[in-house]
Amino acid sequence: MSEIYLTRKRLNELKKELEFLQTVERAKIAKRLEDAKALGDLSENADYIVAKQDKIRLEQRISEIKMLIRNAKIIRKPKNNKKVEIGSTIKLQQLNNKNKLIFTLVGSGEANPEKGLISIQSPLGSALLGKAKGEQVEVKTPRRKIIYKIISIS
Repeated sequence: MSEIYLTRKRLNELKKELEFLQTVERAKIAKRLEDAKALGDLSENADYIVAKQDKIRLEQRISEIKMLIRNAKIIRKPKNNKKVEIGSTIKLQQLNNKNKLIFTLVGSGEANPEKGLISIQSPLGSALLGKAKGEQVEVKTPRRKIIYKIISIS
């Protein structure tokens, strides 16, 4: 499995979620399974069937989080602000309408454009990587081509 880029904050959130799922949620499902078994015939026991399905989903999520934590590479704020790299915050100007945008480049697991976090694997993120202040990047969207100018990198 390849590295998964995460901020320290996101890694801590995942660790907290994992702890919660392994303690609180596992205990709740174990109790539900126990209560459902006490009702008798398991073959037609809807509570038991649903609890088993919930347990499977829970264990899948626990496995997923463990994999994310195991393969996490922490994003550090770049020391060199001359070129865009993961962790950089970039101020852009859209050339066709002069809109200004500010984004931080993150790994795909943390991307949230509404919060100003774009993935290095997105069309804009990958176009920005390695570029310098003042350079222009072209991004093709399904509807059109957009050209941005890099105003600043921090």
